[in-house]
Amino acid sequence: MNKSIVLYSLIVLLVLNIGAKDTEPPQVKSEQSQEIAVGQKDTPRLLIDETKAMVHGTERSQLFCKSDLERRGIDSRLRTIDDLSADALTYQQALRLKVPIDDAVVKDHLNRTLRGFGLKPGDEEVVFAQEGYSFEEGFEQFRVMYGVNIMVDHHIKSGLLIPDEAIIAKYAENPIMLQPAYLLETAFIPVRVSDSIGEIQKKVDQFISTSKGLEVTWSDPYWLKETEIGEGLDFIPRMKTVQIKSQKLVNGFQLYRLRKKRLQHTVSFDELVQLKEKKER
Repeated sequence: MNKSIVLYSLIVLLVLNIGAKDTEPPQVKSEQSQEIAVGQKDTPRLLIDETKAMVHGTERSQLFCKSDLERRGIDSRLRTIDDLSADALTYQQALRLKVPIDDAVVKDHLNRTLRGFGLKPGDEEVVFAQEGYSFEEGFEQFRVMYGVNIMVDHHIKSGLLIPDEAIIAKYAENPIMLQPAYLLETAFIPVRVSDSIGEIQKKVDQFISTSKGLEVTWSDPYWLKETEIGEGLDFIPRMKTVQIKSQKLVNGFQLYRLRKKRLQHTVSFDELVQLKEKKER
């Protein structure tokens, strides 16, 4: 998960009423039990939808219905009234401050986001359609998400409007859990047609025991999550640091060397900040 999204989910409810100094503060009014139905007065009426809240801000008013809560966003998440209201009010801040969120800017950010997930421009239509949105609906929702993220980043970086204690307390309610992972190096020992599999097996076993007898070129280290471990590699979680194991393949032997093991643990707030700073460097 993207860390800016994590931070956003922690603090966005803390920044709802920031900014409007010389205008009326925005309001969220509950619209309980207001039904939207069709049918004549004396005949059974068919319930179509039900209003849940009206967000009154400095730039516009926005109505949210029961159907909005039952429909996943383009990020596949179900949203609560608090989520929708927070986004609506934060987006209005972006509008009031004239944050650049025109079509060209949003399209450029959308393309960069797609590339970050290994997709190409144009794939957004498929992504939107998977969640039941037309291109226009999905694009407008992405515009709101982009505007909200800009405002959240602004408030985080300003360091003036949100007390550290409030952020830490919010994170404590919704901590991130890191799954077990293993930092590995790999190498491949081929078996040619003229080679004796038995002899190569002996050399591999000797190398595993003594680190001698074979010329091995190790790959760059890479992290492998426990959920990504494939068939036949169930020995990896039981490996010790710098230990080497082999897997017999059709045309050779795949070697695995464990460099580091990360156990499942809850990420502390300080660790999360360090990870974010490391990424930004």
